[in-house]
Amino acid sequence: MINGYPTKQVVEQLRRQYPAGTRVELVRMEDVQAPPVGTLGTVKSVDDIGTVFVAWDTGSGLGVAYGEDEIRIAEQNYDVSFAVDGRLHVSVNARSFEEAKEKASEFVCEADFGELECIDWHAVNATDERGEMRDFV
Repeated sequence: MINGYPTKQVVEQLRRQYPAGTRVELVRMEDVQAPPVGTLGTVKSVDDIGTVFVAWDTGSGLGVAYGEDEIRIAEQNYDVSFAVDGRLHVSVNARSFEEAKEKASEFVCEADFGELECIDWHAVNATDERGEMRDFV
């Protein structure tokens, strides 16, 4: 931080981490007008001093101040399909598709398929980190 503000590099990292459209969850905000902890919202932008502006599902537009408040990427439901001698569908909650793939893989690996092996996986009509429906392969 420089004079109480994040560096340009930190701001760029925040913009990569929270691009417009990212669904987030409020972890901590010290403001009398703050939405309740756990409130979900959609990132609108990140300004030059690292404030993440969020359209909260409560209707609030209060920004998340860098170094003061805390948010995290919201968990989403991913339906992951594995090709195991047909199809096996697994629904998991995760903060990213990679995490969903890992959780679903653990489930499939723990299941007893005898001699069968998981040869392929994909998710159909899954919601990505920006809230957009898409297929992952």
